[in-house]
Amino acid sequence: MKIRLISLILALALLSCPAHALEGEARRAADDLSALGLVQGTPEGYALDAGATRAQALALLARLAGLSTEGTALSYTDVPAWAAGSVSALSDAGYLEGIYAPPTLHSGEFITADEWSALLLRCLGYSYPKEGAQTAAVRLGVLSRAYTSPLSRADLFQMTRDALNAVPEGKEPLVQRLARQGICSSSAARELGLLDDAIT
Repeated sequence: MKIRLISLILALALLSCPAHALEGEARRAADDLSALGLVQGTPEGYALDAGATRAQALALLARLAGLSTEGTALSYTDVPAWAAGSVSALSDAGYLEGIYAPPTLHSGEFITADEWSALLLRCLGYSYPKEGAQTAAVRLGVLSRAYTSPLSRADLFQMTRDALNAVPEGKEPLVQRLARQGICSSSAARELGLLDDAIT
């Protein structure tokens, strides 16, 4: 009886380890993005288990792309006021073409892994359609693994964290570009191990 009980406890412990490991990984990714000024929130306020909406993801993408979110016309009718500048800037810059067709963005819907992968790839200078974008991102080394859809905020933060060190062919890593443009501080990126002195 004791052996069965111990076996059951060990089996349950093994099953719970991957989830805890992934949760820790997601929290670290969120903390890193917060330290770089790319996301807002506290460890209690990241809402990692919540779904990531298109509006939330696009607000993050506009910061990653270094786009000004001031004073452009909005071509989508269903975007919350807090995300309107980001969506507008991304639309004007061509990021949303072929992914979200105006006039509706369905901004409250949760973003899929292929949608976010396609947007990250565009931010890195690649041009891939939405279909199969995640597979391409993993193949290119932009993402370390595949994610299931729809994405949670934890997934969104981990995918973004992965992309920071991606090096598009003939270009600088995304994090280095963000530091050079003043979107995040070089010292914060260096402290997180994202920037190498030899690179900067």
